[in-house]
Amino acid sequence: MVRIRKVRTASGATAVQIVRDVHRRTVVDYHVGSAHNEIELHALLKKARDLLYADQLELDLELPVAGDTEDSLTVESMTARVLLDVFACAWSTLGFDAIYPVDSVFARTVFARVVQPSSKSQVPMVLQRLGLPAVHRNTVSAAVKTAFDEDKYSAFSRACFDFSLARGTVAWVLYDVTTLYFEADREDDLRKVGYSKERRIDPQVVVGLLVDSRGLPLEISCFEGNKAEALTMIDVLNSFRRRHNVENIIVVADAGMISADNCNHLEALGFQFIIGARMSKAPYKMDMPINETGHAIDDGHIVESTKTMGPSTTHRTTRRMVCQYSHKRFANDKHTLAKQRQRAEEIVTGTRKQKRARFVTHTSGRCEFNTDDFEKASQLAGWKGYITNISAEDMSGEQIIATYHDLYEVERSFRMAKSDLQARPMYVRKEDSIRAHLNLVFVALAVARFLQDLTGFSRQKIINILEPLRDVTINTPHGPITIPTKITPEAQEILNKMSY
Repeated sequence: MVRIRKVRTASGATAVQIVRDVHRRTVVDYHVGSAHNEIELHALLKKARDLLYADQLELDLELPVAGDTEDSLTVESMTARVLLDVFACAWSTLGFDAIYPVDSVFARTVFARVVQPSSKSQVPMVLQRLGLPAVHRNTVSAAVKTAFDEDKYSAFSRACFDFSLARGTVAWVLYDVTTLYFEADREDDLRKVGYSKERRIDPQVVVGLLVDSRGLPLEISCFEGNKAEALTMIDVLNSFRRRHNVENIIVVADAGMISADNCNHLEALGFQFIIGARMSKAPYKMDMPINETGHAIDDGHIVESTKTMGPSTTHRTTRRMVCQYSHKRFANDKHTLAKQRQRAEEIVTGTRKQKRARFVTHTSGRCEFNTDDFEKASQLAGWKGYITNISAEDMSGEQIIATYHDLYEVERSFRMAKSDLQARPMYVRKEDSIRAHLNLVFVALAVARFLQDLTGFSRQKIINILEPLRDVTINTPHGPITIPTKITPEAQEILNKMSY
């Protein structure tokens, strides 16, 4: 009897052979080939059947028969399983799976924003691209809207805080603001014309973002477009303190947040703070001898000083001020001052039509170069100040400055939110929709920053490496089969860093 046989070889492949039984022994008539996966195996089995029945005539009964041809092998789906598994790992590690399952519409909407930021109407297309089931855009809109009542937002904020607390990166928090503009003709209660980071005159909103020392978002808030930056910080921190019942946390902010009222409010809320300061005078006179580096002061030299703050003599408070001199900052400051002086002199001589500029004084209709202000600014070149209510016994000047320098993490998060995740709400106009959109960006930013911090790769590089890896599901005459993707070395490096 002649038949087709499948045999496992020593190398792990599957050999397909045409054999016959002779006196209780199996004799190989023809070795068709060796298969290393299901696709090759089905192809070899088809070839074996063609060889075995090549000379056999068919009885034509005029019945529709599904031919076992190449057309019977069709691709049913291709899924970016590895990328989706990485997203799922981040989602569960951050604790978000306790709020929404990883296979929920909202979670998949977040993943779609991380992969390709777009409008909610484009989310179904992105999900299909990843190999996930298509959903209607109304389903996406409803998921985003219902996901961000105050309770749900608090749950996501608490999950981020708990994760940050567990890994020990919430000893100090970093705060900054940015603006998001709208291409709208009219203002409303939220979207108002104000000071714009993009130097635009369109209505905008002010967004305050609080992150931990590694850039993971902890709190996000939206304010009227004409609200001063310094006035937003206390509202965000007060909400943060009530939500998490925190104490003994250091708040780090840049010089735009400094004011006597802010410092007093921070102390009243129980926060310690480190805030960049605008210096009014240099700690040293500039008639000191020049050393071998060409500077009168060593690079990185730190001076402890004080700064009196407050609106009047009856409510003024003296605070600790840490000052540092940097040769690199000195060079940058000198270059900026030279350009500002050139601009001011061109205005004074009439070669430039601009009216307002630094070091230009208008007196009796005449423009004059303010030499005193320029000399004062020159003496401050290279110096940077930091105001704090932390005692020198608790933190040295070097520690104060090192902690402040972590402020770049919130700037990185803002850049990721505004450019990579396209936080600007282009297609929404109602206040509830704007806040829901920003909350969606908040969760997407948490996932993206977690992956970036853990792997050391940028969001885009992770997607470029993992998205092309596709599991393929194929329909065959014997049922569907799924062929897993081959993991590349770069992808394996990402998976190893995630302990996946």
